[in-house]
Amino acid sequence: MNRMVQRAEPMEEARKAPELVIFGDLGYDELHAPKIDMKTQGGSAYYAAAGASRFSDRVGLLSIVGSDYDIGKLALLGVDMEGVQTSQGSSFLCVCKYAPDGYRRNIELFPGVREKFSVRMIPEHYLKSKYYYIATTDPKKQSDVASYIRSVVKDAVIGIDTVKEYLVNRHAEISAAMAIADLLFFDMNEFGFIDKQLLESKAFVYKLGRYGAVYSGKGTAFYAKAPSVKSVEKSGSGDILGGAFMAQIAAGIAPKLALKNAVELASMSVTAFGIDHIIRNRT
Repeated sequence: MNRMVQRAEPMEEARKAPELVIFGDLGYDELHAPKIDMKTQGGSAYYAAAGASRFSDRVGLLSIVGSDYDIGKLALLGVDMEGVQTSQGSSFLCVCKYAPDGYRRNIELFPGVREKFSVRMIPEHYLKSKYYYIATTDPKKQSDVASYIRSVVKDAVIGIDTVKEYLVNRHAEISAAMAIADLLFFDMNEFGFIDKQLLESKAFVYKLGRYGAVYSGKGTAFYAKAPSVKSVEKSGSGDILGGAFMAQIAAGIAPKLALKNAVELASMSVTAFGIDHIIRNRT
């Protein structure tokens, strides 16, 4: 009985290659704030897929979850889940505790079964895609996936995101992963920790929170202003923006319009706890 990892759903014949494959964490978010305590599905891949699925019917998810994960809820995104593996153990968990003022927060991460993921788990039809978004997760896993995709899919377009903690504490690893990618995603807290040569040689999306975002690449740069909204909870908004932008690029939408749409969706996502209000139910 050495079958610790299995598919989250049966394989289907003649699967179409996704327009965009998203790799990252799937798990749960625990939110503790004044007047609210809730546990919702979360993880960078979940948020990115929620954003991407608003613009594409052909999004493939690549991740690993524990036996405690609700696959049925994930199906509401309407994405290809053949790349989601289930392993005995606990799923990735992010615990976010807000201070009484409702603004300051402390975040704790519990990796769960994340370390069991291997590139050998990537479905064959995922490797027929051209566009890949490597959402925030362990930098070594990001590098492994990016390197493997680059070696197998010669014309792959790879986007990658990260967080300040990895840029500070695991700089060499995340920098190596970024060097493989074509498009970088980062925010105002992360910008100063990214190597200059990467900024000069790569296209990037600079996320500015409530101000919007900037795209720079291929000799052009432009700004997308965020709409004015009342922010309630911002978890996952950056991943939503990244997934939404990459899905549109994969579908052939011009970067300027893609960024505008992605910023608007990310802004909408912060107006309530959780992201059920932005998920399109396709079942």
